[in-house]
Amino acid sequence: MSEEIKKEVLKAIELYIEGGKNPAGGAGKKAFAQWATMSYNENGKLVTVPIQTLFSIMESIGPEDVSYTIKNITVSPTVATVSIESSFSKIGKFNDMFTLVKDEHDWKIVSKVYDVIKG
Repeated sequence: MSEEIKKEVLKAIELYIEGGKNPAGGAGKKAFAQWATMSYNENGKLVTVPIQTLFSIMESIGPEDVSYTIKNITVSPTVATVSIESSFSKIGKFNDMFTLVKDEHDWKIVSKVYDVIKG
């Protein structure tokens, strides 16, 4: 994978993180495809919701200190997966996994799955 393509893919992840730092700024929404989803396990059951649910949660929490570490990135010509460990000052740490697709202009997150890091 070229460094240029990796940089383009990670731009979407950085927009996601910026959206966590300042939800009212709208940067996070730019990272996702309009019809993207978020999935997670809740009490042993699979839950999948429209990505707007994430935006609503972030807006209700407000600005946060956010950091992340890239765990894995895999890129083919038009699809990519990125795994990060993210840390939000108010809500905790997460293993986040994203699937991205390149459209005519940018890479867009089409799905986010996560689990909470206990401890």
